[in-house]
Amino acid sequence: MRSFMAGRKMLFAALWVLCGLSLHINAADAQQFRRTISIPAHALSISPSGTIITPNSLGLQWQHNFRQVARFFIQSPPDYAGGDVTLSIFFQTTSATLGIVDFFIRPNSFNSGEGFRDIDSLSTSGLSVAGREGSGTLYEQRIPIPADRLTGNWWTSGIQREGSDSTYTDDVIVLSVALEYPVN
Repeated sequence: MRSFMAGRKMLFAALWVLCGLSLHINAADAQQFRRTISIPAHALSISPSGTIITPNSLGLQWQHNFRQVARFFIQSPPDYAGGDVTLSIFFQTTSATLGIVDFFIRPNSFNSGEGFRDIDSLSTSGLSVAGREGSGTLYEQRIPIPADRLTGNWWTSGIQREGSDSTYTDDVIVLSVALEYPVN
C-alpha cells in the first residue's frame, strides 16, 4: 500500500509539472519517497562450514546463537538521497513456543581501496512471537540504520541472532532481508 501511495504522489507531481504549474516539495515530503531492495536469504553470505546458520529450502535456518553471521554486500543505490535506511528481516518460527526473537546488525559502508572493519551493532526491541506447529508464523523485525553508517559506495551488514532481548530458543527460518531507503 505504501508503494502505491508513493507512486500516486509521483504521478500527481509529474502531471502537475506537465500542466505548467509550479510544484514545491519540502524536505518532509521528499522523505516520503522510499524504495526497497529485497535480498533473498539464499543470497546472504554464510560460512560454508557453519552449523548455526544452514541452508533450508525456504531460506536460512538459524539457531538461537550469535556466534555465526550472515552478510550482504551491495552497491549503494544510485538514487539514494541520503538519510536513514531501514533493514527488515523477514522470518518464520519453527515451533509453537512463545518468546522473543531478537536480531542485531552491524551495518557499514566502504569505498574501493579501503580495508574491512567491524563496527558496533545496532538493534531494536526484539519481537514477541507465538509460533504455531507446522508451517510456523511469519514475522518482520525492522532495524533503523543511521545515515552516517552508509556514506561509502558499497554497503554491507552482518546479521546475527540472539540479541539482548532474545528468549525464543527454537530455530527460525530467515526468508529474506530488505533495505528501505529515501530516494531523490
